[in-house]
Amino acid sequence: MERAGHSHYGEGELPQARTAYERAIALAVQTRWVRREAISSHNLALLCTEQLELDTAERLERRYLSLSAQIGNTAGPAEAALVLGAVELARGDATAAESHLAQARRAAEQGSWVMLLAQTRALQGRLHLVRFATEHQSLELNKARTHLLAAIDALEENSVGWSEELDPGEAYALLALALQRAGQPDKARDAVKRGERRLPQQSTVSHRTLELGRASLEGRPITAGLSWFDERGYRRVVALWRTLAG
Repeated sequence: MERAGHSHYGEGELPQARTAYERAIALAVQTRWVRREAISSHNLALLCTEQLELDTAERLERRYLSLSAQIGNTAGPAEAALVLGAVELARGDATAAESHLAQARRAAEQGSWVMLLAQTRALQGRLHLVRFATEHQSLELNKARTHLLAAIDALEENSVGWSEELDPGEAYALLALALQRAGQPDKARDAVKRGERRLPQQSTVSHRTLELGRASLEGRPITAGLSWFDERGYRRVVALWRTLAG
């Protein structure tokens, strides 16, 4: 069920993915399989964040944190901090999000967890790009570029691919927006092309996100692209891109 959930999630089928994760949790509770309950709770928390069911996402991730302590999952606190940062960012509380992400980054660096560090820096990049969209401070834009570039470099060094924690297509697309707003249109277009070359075609969500980035760079409407996400319940994606386009 977990594998089916991942497959549906990566293809943009959130309702089917949610059903798979919920069934996995129910079976894990029934059989007292604590590790499986923890993993499925974490994945469902990520999915609920995309659907902007943020109280549910937070509850599930705190459950994951508690279960991680029971099974000795040393990466649990860092992974939970990452997701809680994403939840707070989706809530619009950048200060709380920044605190969680700083915690996740420290833990990832101390544990030498390369992919977790990449995911954290991608989220930090998203945070600073959102701040730039509302505050128009060049420092925020510079921070966004730095974090997103670092995240993408690490992802590419470790066989970039879609994961529940991070849609790498979003990292490339947001980097492209940051570069465009910094007056570097050629580098912005290259960032989108870089993602298109690196990401497998079966990563449906990633390529749909890259198309949002390309349309934005070319001055085309992103309405149709956002409709695809909206129809599938990706309310966080829709809200994010409306903020960035605003």
